[in-house]
Amino acid sequence: MQTRKNLHQHSQMQDGMILRTLRYILFLWQKQWISKKALGQQNHLMGLLSCPLHKEWNKLQRRQRSHFPKLPRRKPKAEFARAWLMNFLTLHGEHSPCPTKRIYVQGFTMKQLHRNMQEGCVEKGCPRESLLKYVRFTSLLKDMNVSVAKPNAFLSCGICTQIKKQWRVVTGDARRDLEKLRETHLKMAELQRSNYTHHKVLALEDSEWMTMVVDGMDQKKTNVPRFAQEDKHTNSLPKLVTHIAGVMVYTGKGIREFAYVDMSQYPHDSNLTIEVILRTLLRMKEDLKPKLFLQMDNCTRENKNKYLCALAHLLVEEGIFDEVLFNFHPVGHTHEDIDQLFSSVNHYLRVRDTCTVNDLMTCLGEIKGRGRPQHLQAEELDVVHNFKGVIQNHFPRHFRGQTKPHSFRFRKSSGITQMHVRMHAGEAWCPNEHDNQYVRECLGPDLGYICLQTTPELHVFCVLVPPDWNSAGLELVKASIHSYFPEMSEDKIHAWRVFSPDTQQSMEPRLYLQKLRDHKNTSPELNPNITPAMQSYLTNMRSQLLGPFQQPIIGSIGSRRLGICAGTEDLHIGMLAVVYTEEKSSRPWIGKIASIDEKQVAIHWYKGTYEKTWNPMTGAGSISSVPRESLLLWGFTLTDKKQLLRSETREEVRRLYQETDQRMQRHAETSEVN
Repeated sequence: MQTRKNLHQHSQMQDGMILRTLRYILFLWQKQWISKKALGQQNHLMGLLSCPLHKEWNKLQRRQRSHFPKLPRRKPKAEFARAWLMNFLTLHGEHSPCPTKRIYVQGFTMKQLHRNMQEGCVEKGCPRESLLKYVRFTSLLKDMNVSVAKPNAFLSCGICTQIKKQWRVVTGDARRDLEKLRETHLKMAELQRSNYTHHKVLALEDSEWMTMVVDGMDQKKTNVPRFAQEDKHTNSLPKLVTHIAGVMVYTGKGIREFAYVDMSQYPHDSNLTIEVILRTLLRMKEDLKPKLFLQMDNCTRENKNKYLCALAHLLVEEGIFDEVLFNFHPVGHTHEDIDQLFSSVNHYLRVRDTCTVNDLMTCLGEIKGRGRPQHLQAEELDVVHNFKGVIQNHFPRHFRGQTKPHSFRFRKSSGITQMHVRMHAGEAWCPNEHDNQYVRECLGPDLGYICLQTTPELHVFCVLVPPDWNSAGLELVKASIHSYFPEMSEDKIHAWRVFSPDTQQSMEPRLYLQKLRDHKNTSPELNPNITPAMQSYLTNMRSQLLGPFQQPIIGSIGSRRLGICAGTEDLHIGMLAVVYTEEKSSRPWIGKIASIDEKQVAIHWYKGTYEKTWNPMTGAGSISSVPRESLLLWGFTLTDKKQLLRSETREEVRRLYQETDQRMQRHAETSEVN
């Protein structure tokens, strides 16, 4: 009984530890486990005190707890399963747009996930006994906040749903065939998602790619007027339905976010999508890259159609981008990080009153995502250009079948802009030499599709889409707006009284494509943040590391760099070049290539000798043009400190001058004989 009193004096945690210790001691003595309920009875405790192990009990009572906690025991099976799940979630996991750490997995159950882990690892040589069992695997999923049991908050994929329904009613080989089809479908979604993630990383690393994501948001919290505390009366009144088109742009300077708001006065079609894309590109004109990666919803009405293909064709044709890629996820697998932006907008507006459109724009401008360099940039769509109407007559006779591929590529080859497609990122671009279903004469030089028969002038894209305020329901809202006035302040009431469609639209067209092309043509090649000395160093290092391979000089092949015989296709602006001259006393003639034409090359001359320093000349006559055929050597570099000719370059220049003199002399003798 005294032992029971001592037990009651301990805390709950100590009680549990003592009971576990007593159970273990009884197990060693009686070779069987005693339940905790039975352990509390007096007969077991009295038996414990009279057992030969009472000395062990006294030792445990006298033992002091260590100040250093014990390290947890390693669990290799759980660690391996966690690593496998982390890799799996990178490809298949969808983060919730709400502010939570939960990760959703679509198209799988817990048993399917566990079976996939076992089958995949056993095929690679892992013994099945070393893998985590199903019961512990389910606990691991809960610890990692993975949700697979219930339908998630996103629209499900139609193919996944159909396969799942059929899988429940069939058995045997039919069920295994359905599982293979589902795995193929999910693999395609995984490849498209990893392709998008790869280009996001490339854009953030300030490479040659700019990645843009476009999506739309339709929720009741963006309608106006709206109050944080709605009553039954105002909740049933008509509201002005607004629509937000969100854009996220990934660049080397960080992630920029844009929101374009309309009041449903314009159709939500390709014109609206193109308007949003061009406005964003014009805002980001200082950060444009040679290549554009565009991620959009797999919707044929707004995105995946011939009008977006025509836009990409024009962006490449006019030299705004060298390459444009379209990436689409399978329907039902289109959840991306831009949905988290919409969730932030939703949570921010939920506790704020937005009586007018200006209130909505102000609230949007106050939103700033975690780690973003700037706030969300909100803009009202006062005009939408009729891109579809202008480009309609420039398409070829047949343009269909573009709804099935999930990737599109637009780039020039031999001066002709072409389009290639593929089903997913794991396949090759087609048409190609091995997969071509059309006559070669109808395709481009690289067997690509030509989207436009004729290219329109950019100044013709000035036609506007007329707003339809009747479809927006403005008259119905204004007829009942007085019912909202008791909840509004005086300035909000005045804003609604003077609100009219005439004040909401600017009828001035904006030539986005022409402005982008002019900016691209007039923007300097050099980065203003890089000094001329550093730019010269980078140019020399680039030509040294990335220039053409210098073949060894053996026997009579030393004339490979002779301008008369060798081609000059690898010339680049900024290269140093040696020019042939008949005046032997003034040799060598060395300068930097300033510009390149079809037959002429402009040279910024340097002053120096074979053994002395070379410096750029200044003043009149420092730049002149010479024929391409007069170039003997290019792509070399000077020494870093004293700007001298390197020893191997000096010997090569002398040899080239000597060989050229001999060729010129033989050519003159042959001409006299003839």
